[in-house]
Amino acid sequence: MKIPFYSNYIQARKDANIVNRNRIELEKELISARKDAAKSIMAMTTVNRSLSDELYGNGSSGYKIGAWNLPIERMRKMARIAYWDSSFARSIIDRWVQIVVGKGLSLESQPAWGMIPGNYSQEARQKIIDIIETRFNIWGKSKNIHHLKEFNLNKLSNLAFFYYLYDGEFFAIFRYTGAGRGKNPLTIELVAPELIKRTHSEVLKGNDEENGIEYDKNGVAVAYHVLNEKTGDSVRIPKYGSRSGRQFVYHNYNKKNERQRRGVPLLAGEISEITQLADYQNLEIQAAKINALFAIWIEPPEKSDGRATIGTGARKKSSQIVDTETGDIYDSKIERMAMNEGGLIIDELPAGHKVNSFDTKRPNVNFETFTNPVKRNIAAGSGMALSVADYNFNNQYSASMGELIILYHKVFEYRENVAADFLNVIFRMWLWGEVDNGKINLSGFNDEEIQDAWCNASWKGSSRPDIDPLKSMNANRLEMKEAIKTHQQVTSERGGGNYSDNVARLKIENDALADANKKLNEVEKTTFSNSKSETVSESTSHVEES
Repeated sequence: MKIPFYSNYIQARKDANIVNRNRIELEKELISARKDAAKSIMAMTTVNRSLSDELYGNGSSGYKIGAWNLPIERMRKMARIAYWDSSFARSIIDRWVQIVVGKGLSLESQPAWGMIPGNYSQEARQKIIDIIETRFNIWGKSKNIHHLKEFNLNKLSNLAFFYYLYDGEFFAIFRYTGAGRGKNPLTIELVAPELIKRTHSEVLKGNDEENGIEYDKNGVAVAYHVLNEKTGDSVRIPKYGSRSGRQFVYHNYNKKNERQRRGVPLLAGEISEITQLADYQNLEIQAAKINALFAIWIEPPEKSDGRATIGTGARKKSSQIVDTETGDIYDSKIERMAMNEGGLIIDELPAGHKVNSFDTKRPNVNFETFTNPVKRNIAAGSGMALSVADYNFNNQYSASMGELIILYHKVFEYRENVAADFLNVIFRMWLWGEVDNGKINLSGFNDEEIQDAWCNASWKGSSRPDIDPLKSMNANRLEMKEAIKTHQQVTSERGGGNYSDNVARLKIENDALADANKKLNEVEKTTFSNSKSETVSESTSHVEES
């Protein structure tokens, strides 16, 4: 881009129309041109708010938005804007979803056998577990589980956790339809928080309704009023079926106190610093831009009268002036230009004049040194490690391990309280449908406590990465040897499920492997024996022929 500057005044004096012009009028015109150029440059340096206006405080309050005192609807809207306006805010939420859920959490069925009636052998137990896990895995891969047939279970889990962070809560409606052909009747619909709103639907006598959620006299949520955007009417959906007892609506939200009934978005408390970070980054970019545009000055010789040596830049528009002494009208050759187009002409300079450049120190070499602490504050407020949010890993081993350990404490918490909690409800409702359809036979399933035992499960996601896996494994062996940790604790930390179940399953697998190896050895032995006999026979035959 060119720079708003002035054409060479010396060249302009060669024009016959300017030689006799009044010096005072000329100086006024030059001053006016300089002012226009300065205004143009200042206009380019003017920085508007980098993000949407709604993320800033009103009037003189600057960045003090007072998020703690905002209505939940306003807070939710601001958090959504921050996610889409700020790449760093977006990276925090996206990284959490990627680490906590990622490609999905896999089911590890762990029935509480001690509460289940019947005497099941270890082989029978493992067979039931295999059937449950296989059927659930196949069901979860199908998009038929979604009410619009658009997402499978892994994608729904990702979306649900994303909405938990993005909006501070999510709602799911479980529908049970006559799927036909023996299919599981469960389908799932995720509902936006703003659609949980009551307009015309009735509230049962003695209950209260707040923000679309209906509570009984004890303050327990018993129903949800879901808005139909097309008709403007709301529909009351009970949390549990009155006859079947099945769950119809699931609500999980980010709680900050015991009286809270709707969720707080993850970014709500970080908006002030997000806007300040974005504005500073924008200012630095603007400063670097101006530095690239406006980077020369003319150094006159000593004892110079200091008169300007450069007029306007690229010629754009001429003007007429009147000589105050003679009244003659002249066409000005110090032509004004559109400053936003820029331009620079330096074809002749008086003797002794030099063209110099100056440096505004932009981009600022301390840019990253300043922005990283601000970003670290934002990341820490959301529980995220800055190196993970930035994809910038340059710490030493101990520091990196410390970051990962602290980060995965939060990962496991999210998995247990959000992702796994949601999947546990889905698993129970799915298993209920399998039993009703006769696909899986589970003794005593209609008893609520026994049903809890059958539905006991854990959900395995990506384990905490190791910078040096061998070093971690050796440390775990030493801790178990000294009874500092149990096998179960180490198994859980490494995302391996239940230790006792692993041992039982390994026994079956090892026995099967040993049996397979035994048969393989027998085949190899027989083959070797036959091969040897054939060789001896051929050798004898050769001797006889000789």
